[in-house]
Order: sequence, then structure tokens, then C-alpha cells
Amino acid sequence: MAHPVKARILTVDEVAGLLDVHRDTVYRYLHADRFPNAVQLTPRGRWRIPAADVDALTHIPEHLREPTAMRWDSIGPLTHTPEHLREPGT
Repeated sequence: MAHPVKARILTVDEVAGLLDVHRDTVYRYLHADRFPNAVQLTPRGRWRIPAADVDALTHIPEHLREPTAMRWDSIGPLTHTPEHLREPGT
């Protein structure tokens, strides 16, 4: 008889690290039911989140995701000078 595979359960800090967000964002996701199988262990907010819920959240098609702040490190060098920054006559 095969033994059931134990599902990986994550803490709020682990989820924040995986998603590269602040832990407060994970709490907002929890309160918005983004992790439907998460369990609150204590009334003061200790949570355990199944890895499958995190995986499901990260596989949302790009056009359906919430807009996020642009990261400065994702912006490459300017390939042209914007018109409002050009010297007159150039």
C-alpha cells in the first residue's frame, strides 16, 4: 500500500520569500482568500499555507494579474533621449 505524499506547508515568511513580496503583502493575500487552503493556527495570525496554493497563484496568466510596481533593476538603459529632455535643435 502506497503512503500518501505529505503536502509541503509554508509559513508567511517562506511565502513572502518565494513570491519576492513583503510579509504584509502575504497577509493581505490571506485576508483576500488568495490562498484558499491556508489555515490560521492562532487568532493572532499564525498561518500555514500549502505550497500548492502558492503555486496556483504564481501560474495566473499575466493579463489577469494585479499590476505591480515596476522594479528599477528591470529597466534597461535608455536607447534614446525623450523629446522633453533633448537639447533645442537636436
